[in-house]
Amino acid sequence: MSVMYWILTGAENNNDYKGPNFKPYLLSMDSKYAVLLPRNGSVNIIDPKTYGAIQTVKDESGADSASIEIPEVLSFYYDETKKMNIRVQCARYKTTVDENGVIEYGEPYPTTVAQTLTNPLVEDMVNSMIIVLPDKNKSLEDYVAAGYVYFQTKGGTLIRVTTTPEGSLAFEGGWQIEHNNRKIVTEEVYRKKNGTTYQIGDMVPMPSQKSFYMTLRNHPEYTTFMELLENDYCDLLSPTLGKSNNYTAGQQGRANKNLRVFDNYNYTAYVPTNASLQQLQQDGYLPLTHELEMGDENDEIIDSICRAEGWFELGAESTVRDKVKSTIKDIVTNFIRYHLQDHSVALGMATAPGSDNKYESMKRNTTTGRFSPLIAVTTPTTMTVTDEVGNTRNVVTTPGLFNDLCREYWFDNSGKVFMFSDVVVHQIDGPLFYGYTYPSDYPDASKAGKTVNMRPWREIVTEALKK
Repeated sequence: MSVMYWILTGAENNNDYKGPNFKPYLLSMDSKYAVLLPRNGSVNIIDPKTYGAIQTVKDESGADSASIEIPEVLSFYYDETKKMNIRVQCARYKTTVDENGVIEYGEPYPTTVAQTLTNPLVEDMVNSMIIVLPDKNKSLEDYVAAGYVYFQTKGGTLIRVTTTPEGSLAFEGGWQIEHNNRKIVTEEVYRKKNGTTYQIGDMVPMPSQKSFYMTLRNHPEYTTFMELLENDYCDLLSPTLGKSNNYTAGQQGRANKNLRVFDNYNYTAYVPTNASLQQLQQDGYLPLTHELEMGDENDEIIDSICRAEGWFELGAESTVRDKVKSTIKDIVTNFIRYHLQDHSVALGMATAPGSDNKYESMKRNTTTGRFSPLIAVTTPTTMTVTDEVGNTRNVVTTPGLFNDLCREYWFDNSGKVFMFSDVVVHQIDGPLFYGYTYPSDYPDASKAGKTVNMRPWREIVTEALKK
């Protein structure tokens, strides 16, 4: 295990090494850990820049018959002939991957990969193999026996842990789950005072290959939420980042996009059912899908709405149109943001004892300056989320519509990882509301002082135009 020892200790006693040193962290007696330790020959990760690379296979007639994944793998090995600070080297391989996650290696590239490229990926790899157990009095086996299967790693990524028929623990990252639930089985177990190490020899758990956007796009059950997210009034999605678009989302060949509001952190996304969102639209609380289209260069759709509602005043069409657009954008983006939460929470996830289960959404309260709260409660078999107004929604337990692990990457122009975000997606049985209380002197006496889940969007626009 010389590769992992070198990585974990930061090539200690060698001042030239600039990578992270995990040893002080793992020696802490304040926490209890479960650490996955791959043996030499198994410390291999897919370069996320090559996620989604596809090759089309032709049959005997020359027609396209199938597509296979062809990512590139970074393979780390130990070279005793090198100076201590560079003894772990890295080779890059072209590979093919079948639907079961079996990787077949091709020829290696002629040169090794520079440490400056691999360091962020190495640190992420190790962070994804360190589980901080929520309760120091319990082992990983205790949690799994009680029905908990999802655990948060040091880096914030979620990992799934189950048992084999033989009783050994098996681990899956998002990538393994996506590839036919390929399990990484424990070979040996080493128990120490502040945790347990599980030796693995097949491969390492890897983060998900799909982004949040790709996940929504691939599920028809998320269509209406997707329409709210991807339209002319919502700019949260983008294939690029930065003032000069100098960072790019991966998998551009698959028309991928990332959420610009995600940062180097972990998140939960709640997606209401199509029916519940369509009801909001039909009742006038959210714009209809066709109303969220700008139309041609003359903006005929928004113009027709403005004229129908009597919002246009003679000679003020341009000013009014801009105000209407801005207000609709706020309505839609705030609704989306309230369904995005800091911290990943999964159904069946082990949480700290005594946790208040309170989290911050990504929707800011303009009055208090704080982010509107959510309460997420998870058990081995259920999960609920309660909004600011007190509505409690259930996570839908239809297979494939909960605990869907995603990851988003931003790459710089050289292909190096700039930052990444982990996201877990759940469908919920109804929308979440941050609420609104009408002023006590509101002109409509039937609404004055009353708190409601949500206001009709036309009412909000009409009020904005009066300011």
